[in-house]
Amino acid sequence: MRSLGGAVLLAALALGCAPSSEQPARRFQAAGNHEVSLEHAGRERSYILRLPPDFASRGPLPVLLAFHGGGGNASGFQKYAGLDERADRLGYALVYPDGTGRLARRLLTWNAGACCGSAVQQGADDVGFALAVLADLAGELELD
Repeated sequence: MRSLGGAVLLAALALGCAPSSEQPARRFQAAGNHEVSLEHAGRERSYILRLPPDFASRGPLPVLLAFHGGGGNASGFQKYAGLDERADRLGYALVYPDGTGRLARRLLTWNAGACCGSAVQQGADDVGFALAVLADLAGELELD
């Protein structure tokens, strides 16, 4: 039996089927903004991830989730909130999630129970989405 196992291993190596020790390419290799989409609860959702300079050498990154107001969106909130410079300077990751709505990435809202708009009417799972975003990031980055 030992020789059969050795023969199978040699055949696999000869065919290039050896297990790979290489890590898959990381999605987030550069500082700055990254637009990310993911599916959550049957919906395509999106967020913007902002990574600080030298994030790869900083160790575990603190993360701040920055939610836009009702009727806004992630990119608009990022432009006027003024959080990017501080996050870059202090070395934390910023996440700007998009709410949901009927007009693509415009006039988005959050499901806050009795409020607001289509997010409530459609039963958007925004808490689950926020947790899915953190899980998505944890698969790529070392988070604090």
